[in-house]
Amino acid sequence: MNTWLRNHPWQADGLLAAALLAVSVSQIAAGQAGAASRAAFVVVTVLLAATVLARRRYPVAAFAVAAVIGAAQIAFGVQTGGSAPVFALQPTNADVAILVLLYTLAAYRPRPVSISGLVICLLGSAVAIARWSPAHGAHPAGALFAAAAGLGSAVLAPWLMARVAPRWLVSGSIVIEAAGLVPLIWLTPASRYLPLILAATLVEGLGTGIAGPTTLNLALRGVLPSDTGAAGAATSA
Repeated sequence: MNTWLRNHPWQADGLLAAALLAVSVSQIAAGQAGAASRAAFVVVTVLLAATVLARRRYPVAAFAVAAVIGAAQIAFGVQTGGSAPVFALQPTNADVAILVLLYTLAAYRPRPVSISGLVICLLGSAVAIARWSPAHGAHPAGALFAAAAGLGSAVLAPWLMARVAPRWLVSGSIVIEAAGLVPLIWLTPASRYLPLILAATLVEGLGTGIAGPTTLNLALRGVLPSDTGAAGAATSA
């Protein structure tokens, strides 16, 4: 399988784009919207998934297109308070294309270019979390931990895995997780959620998010394709 993927890069990217569309079908069909809004939703989703087709030849341009779509989704498609999101710009599973393109920048473009892409993704993720409704609830600790872990695993981990040796990533993520517990030293019964608990939640979640995919990638290295399921389960045991 790996040999076929290396020898047929265009076909592999085509399968990836098709997979992104396939996992977004249920989201396209869901919700209440008119024919025009649903058609626009389909166009946006297809365009976002199609950016991976150009990632090898035009990685920067492909990432730029995907980033613009992602920014529009954050601005108009993420619900805040009582405002209604724009149906055509609601995020879908096809947004994974942005992470694939970020990895492509990290793997095949100079460091300044890949760092720029990383900063764009981090800023976009931070704004998306800030606009995310559960983050404004009465008890947002769980939602923020999940968001920080997702930020680490979805944005930072792919970029770092293309640039940093796994042993440094694993040890570094453990240090980050430990650092997240440091603010709790000053926690007292009278402490408020801000800033101690919030800081600990975000930092520890970020370290957990980096550790997960890095450990899984390291555990599956050299494993036969037929044994990846068992190996992946063993890392979670």
